[in-house]
Amino acid sequence: MLTAVLDKQTLRNLLGKIFRKEKPRVYLGTLAVVPQRYDLSAFINNTINFQKSGLDEKLQEALEELFSLPLISERTSPRAGDLAMDVFVSEYQRGGVLDMHVVELPTPLFWRPKVTVAARLYDIDKNYTKYTCTVTK
Repeated sequence: MLTAVLDKQTLRNLLGKIFRKEKPRVYLGTLAVVPQRYDLSAFINNTINFQKSGLDEKLQEALEELFSLPLISERTSPRAGDLAMDVFVSEYQRGGVLDMHVVELPTPLFWRPKVTVAARLYDIDKNYTKYTCTVTK
């Protein structure tokens, strides 16, 4: 009976408006690089490169370029379901090579670069965490 009054397209539009789930907007919360701890690998990295690392600042700049989301502070018209993402680089090390001579034999020592990134996606209004992950590469 309802279809007799409304044509199919109008009915589809009406039902689409009722049952359509609006995609949430995603904002950038905190973006941080935890300062590198000073251990043996950091000492070797700095000694081999003959300079202060400066990798903290480079990683921070790379993250800011990679995550080009609007900041939470720029949120002007809040909607229910708005999400925010926090991203942290918790550990990192630069790769390198060291040529050691053990009893007149050259022995190369290699280590690969490593980065650990942790992220959290949460509802801004409820401060409810929807998803967390940690990746090491």
